[in-house]
This record gives sequence, C-alpha cells and structure tokens, in this order.
Amino acid sequence: MNTEIRRLFKTGTIVVATLLAIDIGLGCLFDSGFMQLPIREKLPSAISHSYRDTPDVALFGSSRCHHHFVTRQLADSIAMCWGEPVSAYNYGLDAIVVNEHLCAIESMLHRHTPKLIVLEVGSHEFGKDYTRCVENASPLYRHDTVVRRYINNAYAANRFLMLSSMYRYRNAMPLRMAETFVASPDSNLGYCPLYQQMDTSAVYTFGDRAEDFLPDSAVVENFRRVARICNERGVTFIAVQTPRYRAPYFPDFINRLSSSCGVPFIDFRTTEFFNSHSELFYDPAHLNHQGATLFTAMFFEKLKPYLNDVTAR
Repeated sequence: MNTEIRRLFKTGTIVVATLLAIDIGLGCLFDSGFMQLPIREKLPSAISHSYRDTPDVALFGSSRCHHHFVTRQLADSIAMCWGEPVSAYNYGLDAIVVNEHLCAIESMLHRHTPKLIVLEVGSHEFGKDYTRCVENASPLYRHDTVVRRYINNAYAANRFLMLSSMYRYRNAMPLRMAETFVASPDSNLGYCPLYQQMDTSAVYTFGDRAEDFLPDSAVVENFRRVARICNERGVTFIAVQTPRYRAPYFPDFINRLSSSCGVPFIDFRTTEFFNSHSELFYDPAHLNHQGATLFTAMFFEKLKPYLNDVTAR
C-alpha cells in the first residue's frame, strides 16, 4: 500500500511539475510576443500599444472615441496651435468602458508624461451595472504594477489564478494575437472611420437607463486618482462626451465628478446641431466619417483654451 501511495505521489508530482513548467514557458513566450505585437486594427495589438506607447497627445475611450476623433486631423490642428510637431494616438476600443481606460492611462503616467490626455466617457460608464472589468490587460498582470492593482481590486478572488499564464491568456488570446500579424496595418493612428449613414426608419434603443444608474465607488476613485496624478505631473486631462443622436436624459454625473476633480469637461452628448443632422451618424451612438471630421474640428475649437495652458507651462 505504501509503495502504491509513493508511486501515485511521484506521478502526481511529475504531472504538476510538468504543467508548471509548461505554464511558465508559455507565459514567457506569450508575454514577450504580446509586448511586441505590430500596430494593427486588432484588440490585442491596440491593448499592447496603449501600454508601451509614448505620445504627446493620448485619446482614450470606448467606441465613440475610436470612431469620433480623427486623430491625424486633431494632431495637425494642435501642432499648428503649439507651433511644433505633435505625436498623437487614438486608443479608443469598441465595447471597452472607462475603468480599463483609466488603468491604461495610469500605467502610461508611470512611464511617460504626455502633454494632453483626452478621455471620452459617459456617466453611464461609472454605473454598477457596468463591470469593472480590466481582463483585456491580463497579459500584463505579472509585469505592470498598475494592471496588477486594477485586476486585484476588480477580481479579488482571482489573484491566485492570475499567476497562471494559461489563465491570463484564456479566451483564445494567443489565437487573437496570431491574427494580428495578418491584419490590416493601422494607417489612421487608431481612428476607425464608419462610412454609412444611419437608417432613420430603423428603431434604435439605448442600453443605459437613468433609473438604473448607481455609481461604482471603486471606478470613481480610480478617476479621481488619475486626475490627481495628471495634476501633479502637469498633464492636461480633459473629459469629453461626444455626440449621440437624440440621446435620452441621463444623470449628469460625469460633469459633477470632473468639476470636483478640477478636470475640464466638454459635453457634446446632446448638442442640438448634431440632433438636427441624422446624416452625420452611422447609428444613434456613433458618428460616421463625415460627422467625425466635423466633430473633430468643433472639439478642437472647444479644446483651444486648454492648449494655451499647455504652451504656457
């Protein structure tokens, strides 16, 4: 009996050691590959780029940032205002809400001091019905202290699992990384144009409802901390809501939060001009390329006073 137990113990030890070695080996391979992904129009590449890039102007937000800020147009306008070349990138990502972008911003501030950070955000993104999810940054868990803190706070029960490479690269992440190498190059500095016009005969509904809104204190605190770091580092931090077509009423939480943190807030959510021009929209939540080009010019005019503050430093 003792011999059988020893044999089982030895076999189990070998299996565990083998799995551990495979996990460590895959982790080293995938971690190295993740931080060297080419800049492409794919989620893993966009995430990787946002955690290693060092621009003068950084644009963060969800799909409305991704599709509304024409990066090169904005960078050229800012360059004329500052009288010097400007590097800029649009890190907007579809279906990724504010907490994940706050994580990327805070990580950037630990390694680099941009001149200007713009965060496209809506009040609804602070609601408890929105997850604090930052799992897309899981590949960086072992190497980025900011990512580790955000993930630990969001998934306290998963801290042990995050030590496993197999867990951090779940959800077919290696396959999505491989697809990056055959994807189209990013020629628009992160901006993704939408060319069709909205079908005004279709029925659209907005998913965020005012009656369900309850701010998540952890996400609010993350916003306050990023605002504080920007102030300490001399970085101009701007919050903005971009246009929606005839959007329903929603609590003006982001305006009050920004004001309490000393963060300028520019609100285009219910601008009457865009509400009167459905041809500028791809759908009620997103501008098409014509609308984005016009919005970028209008946003730059609102941004100008804060750009003067940057040059005065």
